[in-house]
Amino acid sequence: MKTGNKTERWMASSFSNEIFEFLNFSKFQKKNFAKISLGNGNYAKFSNENSGLAKNKLFLVLIFILILIISFVGSVYAITGTIGNGRMILRANTGDLIKKSILVKNVNNVSVNIELSSSGDLEKDVVIKDNNFLLEPGSEKDAKFEIKVKNEGTTETKINVKFTSLEEKQGVILSSNVVIIAGKGDDDSGSNFSSKTIVFISTGIIIVVLAILLAISYIKKKKGAEKGGEVKLKKSAGKP
Repeated sequence: MKTGNKTERWMASSFSNEIFEFLNFSKFQKKNFAKISLGNGNYAKFSNENSGLAKNKLFLVLIFILILIISFVGSVYAITGTIGNGRMILRANTGDLIKKSILVKNVNNVSVNIELSSSGDLEKDVVIKDNNFLLEPGSEKDAKFEIKVKNEGTTETKINVKFTSLEEKQGVILSSNVVIIAGKGDDDSGSNFSSKTIVFISTGIIIVVLAILLAISYIKKKKGAEKGGEVKLKKSAGKP
């Protein structure tokens, strides 16, 4: 009777364990759990719920990044500055008033603001008549300036031309070098052109790039963690 009772208790316990495992496994399935046999009646239970949530979050992040890229796709553009008379060699007498101009061209597809300023030896003796104006796409203008020659000798002065888009504060600057030789002779102001291009990247694009880098880093870490979990699972399965 004792043996029978032990046998019955063992059978009841075994049956109850099987029922418990079945019920638990059903719950695991409903909750998106996985059950892997390790042998000897042992099981390893892994939740796919967190993995699914992580995938959903990653999917949402990628969608958000895509929306940002579409939103800021027009924020990356190039501004090209072009001027004529990139270098002038002028000869004059003391007391002369030199009147010259710089051809400023807008070769961009957008309107640009133009600002002129002077620097160099005769900075204080330069008067820029057209120091600030707007150029429409494909238009050009002769920006006039005057320089008063007060002393003899050779001087070098720069007329700086800044091209700025209407959306960004940063711009591209080109300079026309004006060399004045105080003495008799003809000037040599060439009609050579100078051109420079600068590419602007908005803050939104920088944020998008950082988000992409973070997403790539997260994916790599996640794959590394999954590989580590697989190795631990294999080691656990190999134990008696």
